Amino acid sequence: MTLKYRLLRLTILDILLSIPPSLKGLEQHDTAEPQPREDSDTPDFGCTREYNPVCGDDGITYSNECMLHWESKLRNQNVNVKHEGKCKTS
Repeated sequence: MTLKYRLLRLTILDILLSIPPSLKGLEQHDTAEPQPREDSDTPDFGCTREYNPVCGDDGITYSNECMLHWESKLRNQNVNVKHEGKCKTS
């Protein structure tokens, strides 16, 4: 293995290790994700898994606007986007 190859490999590893968990989609514990359901109340549309958080007017952070609408329909509620980004906790 050449020195140039080793340096390139270490640089790539450094970059991958420096990516924050929120950009990797690993920080999902405070966001709503669809849960598998077997009943007929499951919404008839799907959402992408892109992480672009929005705060619903119900105080819950959703991973993206589509997920907010998906969960809203699933729970038979009318939840709207309060603002972009995570909900503020008090």
